[in-house]
Amino acid sequence: MIELRGTRARTRTLMFIASFAALYAILRLVPIFAWIGGQGRVFTAAEFVVCLYGILLGPYVGSASVIAGTFLGIAFTGRTTFFGLDFVPAMMNTLTLGFVIRRRWILSVSLFTGMLVLFLLHPYTPKLLPVPNTGMVFPFLWLHLLAYAVLLSPLSGKAVAWVTGPSTARMIPAVLLLSVIGTMAQHLAGNLLFASMATTVMGLTPSALALSWVAIFLVYPIERSLIVGVTTMVGAAVIKALRAAGLPSGAVS
Repeated sequence: MIELRGTRARTRTLMFIASFAALYAILRLVPIFAWIGGQGRVFTAAEFVVCLYGILLGPYVGSASVIAGTFLGIAFTGRTTFFGLDFVPAMMNTLTLGFVIRRRWILSVSLFTGMLVLFLLHPYTPKLLPVPNTGMVFPFLWLHLLAYAVLLSPLSGKAVAWVTGPSTARMIPAVLLLSVIGTMAQHLAGNLLFASMATTVMGLTPSALALSWVAIFLVYPIERSLIVGVTTMVGAAVIKALRAAGLPSGAVS
């Protein structure tokens, strides 16, 4: 995590937030693919940097940057997925990863656990869905539970040590593991918002919502794998470049 120290730390923090919010807003202008069940809503290039904001900027500066950047993006395009609450999924990503990077495991685990519990208790979220042509049912949250297991396991601690340590040899697996955690936390938060707004605000009928959940269930592993893959390549390259430019390993911690 980039640490801001000195007598002008507050001003420098605000400059960081403004700069990274502007970058995030610009990336939100670049559509990548359509959002299933979103009636014309899209994913943007900003998806590929959210985890990096949590890793490099930490939970607070990273979250403030994505919140401000989200509203800037909405102002530029007039496009919103969750009617002004679009910042929530990315914020949960940066908070979860930011706390992991700061080794505040309890806070990170509490956020992820709380979202899992809310999803399981929510009346409009799917718990088990049929796998086509198999006669089997499978947990909707299977990939989220895998990410949760990574968060709870020693792998998350190893990933933090690899990212913040002096060597960059294991940067790719480190960013990969962290990206899995952050991306699935973000997806979980987005699903909670979708479940809460689909019928009441977005105007989906119950039958249309049920079909949307099936489509999401089938596609989200591919979609999330793509996001994790690109995020890993971009994130590892950026952190290595910062190290090569003279940023000490302790500055990313």
